[in-house]
Order: sequence, then C-alpha cells, then structure tokens
Amino acid sequence: MAGRSKAAEDGSVSRLYRFAGIAAAVACGGYFIAVGVEHAAAFPALRWNGAAVAGLVVASLLFMATMAIAGFAWHVALRAAGEPPRLWAAVAAVLLSQVAKYVPGNFAHVIGRAALARRYGFALPRVILAMTFETGWIIVTATLVAVAARL
Repeated sequence: MAGRSKAAEDGSVSRLYRFAGIAAAVACGGYFIAVGVEHAAAFPALRWNGAAVAGLVVASLLFMATMAIAGFAWHVALRAAGEPPRLWAAVAAVLLSQVAKYVPGNFAHVIGRAALARRYGFALPRVILAMTFETGWIIVTATLVAVAARL
C-alpha cells in the first residue's frame, strides 16, 4: 500500500480486531438470549421477594470480591515473576478475561488474559510464568481440599 504509514495500517488492523470482538460479543449475547427464551419453560419459577433479591445481591458481591481477589493474586504472581507493580492493569486483565470462561473448551480466558496482559505492557514470558504459578497453586489447593474432604 503506497502512501500508507505503518501507524495507519496498525490502526486499521486494531479497528478490525475491535469490530470483530464486538461482533462476536453481540453474536454470543444474541445466542444466549435465544437459547434462554427457547428453554424458558424449563427454568424453575422464581419468587422475587426480599430474601431472593438480598440473596442475589450478596451472591453477586461475593462473586465480584472473589474476582477482585483473583486479580490481586495474579498481580502478586506477576510481581514474583519479575514484572513491575501495576495492580490495576493486572486486575483488569483478570476481570476482562473472565467472560471468555464461558466459551466451550475453558481455555479462551487464558488466551484472553495473556493478550490483555501483553496489551497492558506486561512481558509475555513473565505472564506465562505467572499463569503457570497460578495453575500450580490451584492444583495444590484442590489436592489439599480433596485430601481434607477424605478425612
């Protein structure tokens, strides 16, 4: 492409990726709604009273707190891997990648987190090392819980 700068080409690619991501999110959301409507009769009837609303609010707050703690923990793992402290970038990468857990295969969130971390300026080898720490500790923790449950 004669006359186009590298920055202009990069901007076009970035806009294309952004558009593709938005289109995929809209398609997934539409599919989710369509399947929900199709199977609505199979859902149990809900009685929205004060206890139900309070339970939903508390469960939502606990879930958000868990995700924030996961982001903080990943920040600690990144620091241990040698990354400089950037707490909010680490937390954002964890939180924004969580929606990809619902893509079949349960691996898209890992790719998404790595891509977001790279976008936020983290070094990819250190990101992979931190994710390896995290996965290792999940395995250790799950093993300890399983052993404790057998006692």
